[in-house]
Amino acid sequence: MIDLHCHILPGVDDGPASLAESLQMAETAVAGNIHTLVATPHADTGVYCFTPADIAERVAGFNAELAAAAIPLQVYPGAEVQLSPGLAERLHQGKVTTINNTRYILLELPPTLLPVSGKNELFSLLDNGFIPIIAHPELHPYLQRHPAYIGDLVQMGVLCQITAQSLVGAFGWKIKKVAEQMLRNRLVHIIASDAHGTEGRVVELDPAVTAATRVLASHEKALHLVTHVPAAIIGDSDIEVDPPAENIERGRKIPWHDTAGSLFSAISNWLH
Repeated sequence: MIDLHCHILPGVDDGPASLAESLQMAETAVAGNIHTLVATPHADTGVYCFTPADIAERVAGFNAELAAAAIPLQVYPGAEVQLSPGLAERLHQGKVTTINNTRYILLELPPTLLPVSGKNELFSLLDNGFIPIIAHPELHPYLQRHPAYIGDLVQMGVLCQITAQSLVGAFGWKIKKVAEQMLRNRLVHIIASDAHGTEGRVVELDPAVTAATRVLASHEKALHLVTHVPAAIIGDSDIEVDPPAENIERGRKIPWHDTAGSLFSAISNWLH
């Protein structure tokens, strides 16, 4: 399997603080049938600012450490980039990292209601030849309440990546239901760990694939989300995706206090 979203580089962002922890994460990945992953440190956020050259150098160094430790894991460069005005221009200037230097870019949405300009920025990326991948939309308070908005994005050509632990209930029943709803509505293209260490969000995909198999009633379709699709992204290949469901289920009406709790939970997840 391939993990497309993982904070595994040591001492870079809010991921592992030491090389020893990073190597332990790598061993966990291999033990869980993950042979390839993309290192996606936070970047271009105003807090974490790493150039493509910075990330490439760190990934090369980490791959060397993996080889020295005889851990059979291949790591590719990437980043989790915050959606912001002018992103397409910064990408053309070579200031922002895409996944393995392809046209695919992993994006984190602002943890607030999405303005119209957010959709415009995504359209600008597509219009400039880049393909946005929205990271963990199931954790976003606005998207939890407006699944049809996600459908609009997918119709535009945007891809969506949900977090493995969302599907197994690690973030609570509500987020689990949202993730399942997204799967049923054909709004999920990748499942990834978004691992940050050896505890909490760990490098693990098998339980999520099992959960997705139940929702989709197909192990082949579930496995596709952690094998074929991420492999195509790393290789900069075209991806054929099924269109979203015609009548996307409306999420259950969530009380304002639950939404506020989701917002604080999502912000906490992003900060850690």
